[in-house]
Order: sequence, then structure tokens, then C-alpha cells
Amino acid sequence: MCENSFEVTENNDYGIINNISPLFLFDKSFNQFLTVTPFNHRLKYKPAVGKVNFTNKNEIPFFPDYEAKKGKPDSLIYQDGTLLNWDKVFVDVEKIGITKSTVGETNEGAFYKQFSYKMNPDFCFVFTVDFEDKTPFKLLSNDTVFIGGEKSMFKMQIEKYDFNIVDKFCCYKETEREIIFVSDAYVDEDILDVCDFAITETINFRPIKSSINDKKSSY
Repeated sequence: MCENSFEVTENNDYGIINNISPLFLFDKSFNQFLTVTPFNHRLKYKPAVGKVNFTNKNEIPFFPDYEAKKGKPDSLIYQDGTLLNWDKVFVDVEKIGITKSTVGETNEGAFYKQFSYKMNPDFCFVFTVDFEDKTPFKLLSNDTVFIGGEKSMFKMQIEKYDFNIVDKFCCYKETEREIIFVSDAYVDEDILDVCDFAITETINFRPIKSSINDKKSSY
């Protein structure tokens, strides 16, 4: 394994990668996986007959148990369905400091307060990779890796698994009328044309390519 993983100048021949799973959390104390709580958690979809302004269909989306004051879930969920608050996993760290000039003098009004987060040591990030050829597994090893813009240091541990993590969650049982995105997803707008109802949080996707003129493009 090279010191800088996936550098374009290095030869990282891991063969065909069939699949990389979404990112999950793992609670080492309870030996369970966690993920973000689905928006429809504990809500049962019951369409009623009628018409509303935002659709021409004869079924009105309806969730009898939805409470507007509580809104959508904003938590984590264990594979057995137990909920967990985010602050149990990611702990706030507050730092107060003073910004100084290049000559070491304190700037007036340069006091600042910085917030960051650290992970509870009882938890870790987890994802799975499925290789077409199992040989690349031998090329990988337990190591210290640096992730993110701040180059946060993580201990990487690699183990063999023969199951899909998503299948462990009771809240992700496949149904004929329901699709749940386990992580952020890029979809075309026309997906809503084939949906009776959707609980979503969306943002516009900013294209990577933008045209400057008829002859040149910027990437």
C-alpha cells in the first residue's frame, strides 16, 4: 500500500471494485451499527382519497402519526431500531483564542471562539468494499490515515465481512412501495413524477463544468 492512497502518480492496482457502501457508524460497546434515522421513522403512509393543489392524483399523502412540532427525525438509529442523539457520538469542543499579527502583536477585537467536534472513542466509522478479485485485500493493511481538509488522523482497521451492513437494519426492510436513501444521493428531478410522496431535503447540484465562451470551458 502506498503512503498516499490513490495518488494519480502511483500504481494502485486494486482491480475492479464492484461496490463501496455508504458510511456507517459502529458502537464498539454494544457491537451494533448505526446510521442516520430515516425521515419516515415510525410513520406509516396512509393515502386518502381526494385532491389537493400540488398533485393531480386521487391519493392524498397522509401520515396520521406525524407531529409538526417535532418535525423530521434528526438522530442516529441502531440496527435494532433504538435511537441515539448525535451529541452522544460527536462531542463539542470549544476553543477560545486571540488572532495575532505577523509581528506577534495582538489585533484589537481579535478574540475568537472556535467550535469543532471529536468522536466518542466508543464509536468508529465503518464502510465496506467489494473487490472483484480478492487479491487486493492482501495489499491493504492496518494503518494510520489522514482524512478531510483538516487532515484528521484516524486508525484504519481492515477485516473481512460476508454480509451487507444495510441488511442489518430493521428500519430498511425492502417494500414494494418504498425507497429509502441510506446516504446523500444525486437524482434527476423527474424521479418525483413516479412518486406518490417524498420526504426529502434537497439542494441544487452545482455542475463541475461551466462554459466561459464558445471555445473554452472551465472545469
